[in-house]
Amino acid sequence: MSLNLHPEARARLVELLAEALKHVQVEHNEFPAVESLELVLQLDRALPEHDALHEALVSYISDRPLADFVNSELATELAKRNYDAHAPTLRLTTLDEYADATTAAERLISRFEQLPFHYAVFVALSPDLSSSLIPFLGTEGFSISERICLVRGSEASRSFPPGTSPRPRGLLLPQEVGLHSNLVYLRQDVDGYIASRYRTTPVDDYTFFLRAILGCLFATNLLRPNVHWSFFTGERSSLAYKEAVTGWELVAEEEFDIDTSRCITRMGLNPRLAGFPGEVVTELVNDGLSKCQSAFANLQDNETLLLACQWLFDSYSSGSALQAFVQATIAIEILLGDKASSDLIGLGELLANRCAYLLGTSRQERAEILQKFRRLYSTRSKIVHRGKNRLNHDESGDLVELSYLAASVIRKELRLAQADGREARIGE
Repeated sequence: MSLNLHPEARARLVELLAEALKHVQVEHNEFPAVESLELVLQLDRALPEHDALHEALVSYISDRPLADFVNSELATELAKRNYDAHAPTLRLTTLDEYADATTAAERLISRFEQLPFHYAVFVALSPDLSSSLIPFLGTEGFSISERICLVRGSEASRSFPPGTSPRPRGLLLPQEVGLHSNLVYLRQDVDGYIASRYRTTPVDDYTFFLRAILGCLFATNLLRPNVHWSFFTGERSSLAYKEAVTGWELVAEEEFDIDTSRCITRMGLNPRLAGFPGEVVTELVNDGLSKCQSAFANLQDNETLLLACQWLFDSYSSGSALQAFVQATIAIEILLGDKASSDLIGLGELLANRCAYLLGTSRQERAEILQKFRRLYSTRSKIVHRGKNRLNHDESGDLVELSYLAASVIRKELRLAQADGREARIGE
């Protein structure tokens, strides 16, 4: 599958791009000068704005697909040149490969037409979690969905070789990166466009799914962000391999924010599992993975569930207690909120009642959950509406309670998704 540009539209794009390239300047022998890219940024005006092609390009790249594609390709090609701090600024067309602007534009548009490209993206789990999960993974790994699976590094590295990191590192020497045989990786198959110097829609999508999966496993009590001292203080990143005729080529290394990186590093199986017999642990691990599988079986029907899982993960990973408190509340609001009803009785009261009736197994337990949630939501309101700047000792304890409630609500939804999956299979 590739883009089917109308011949006249294609010719117009080549013409506009050729003219834009004539104005691009190169700094330090390597970087396109930002101020010289004005005409490049206007290229998307020549593309349709409200048809199937536009929607596809937004999902492949961004909301300004052609400009971001051209900028990324230029940056990638120029990065192969040697950096020179004293080199004068020069026009792009003075370089041999861009001397004929029309030929260069034709080459870039031809590459653009080949979209979408196919990628396999890998994110390494922590060594502790990897060693715990390896016994549960066969040589084929564990499929969470058709495009997402857990795989052993020892198996994946046979098809996905190490390579020089494409990520810019300033004046530092290039670094070789690859898959480690002793780790477990979350692999996602992605279509679109991924580049080393621009963040595109597929990167946002696979990052969302990563956080949703981990949040789902937190909610099932399978995983916990264990608190322990670690040598690790920097970032974690994903490795993106592009499918080519000759095999898989490493094309991008995308680092995560520091909170997500630290959470992934600290992740491990719930320490409470250590107190159970081996066969019970096996059953619990398989059940947790199965629930996650059910959540991803129908992305459209389970969209709000996955969003709630993502917000729960963000709450666990946040370095700010105040932010974590709000994020855990949002996870509940996503699943139990209702604008029409909340306008009548207030969102806090609506969530309190729905949470109590969903989780409570007796009148007394429902009354306790009602009282507890009202207190928790009051703290949330102080943070959001009054700019509360810290949690006191009791409120810090409330954050633990709130996280538990959010996970409990998600678990209920996961059971429903699991039951729906069974009924669908029976219907087949």
